[in-house]
Amino acid sequence: MLSLWAFHWKYGKAISTIIVPSRKTGVLGLNHWSREIDNVRTKARKPFVPAERHETIRQEIIESIRGQTLSAKEISVRVRIAEKEVFEHLEHIRMSMGRGEHELVVTPARCRKCGFVFRKRERLSKPGKCPICRTETIEEPLFSIT
Repeated sequence: MLSLWAFHWKYGKAISTIIVPSRKTGVLGLNHWSREIDNVRTKARKPFVPAERHETIRQEIIESIRGQTLSAKEISVRVRIAEKEVFEHLEHIRMSMGRGEHELVVTPARCRKCGFVFRKRERLSKPGKCPICRTETIEEPLFSIT
């Protein structure tokens, strides 16, 4: 076994390389991260295949909240997307519903401790703290379509 030190131009620092006898090539180099240099064996990854959808995500959200009141977390579970994405889609749904016969109804968030209701809040996401009692125990806003 032989140990070599070299300056690596990409990382801008010295790295150590250990030379170990190998069956195939005769020599196998290992750097200090213990990765093979000569014989790299990587597992082939399967390509990412998105879930098959027959409707758009916004159509699925509209269908899931039509006639019932749900929070963003419940919508994200039903539609199988991240909760942060739900708020972006709900903003677009709110704009498009404003022109038609249906309307997105938002039941505002409420503080569990003092009962403060966030009526003037423009954003659809849950606020961080209550402005009155400064607690973080806030009920999520609820969404429905009428």
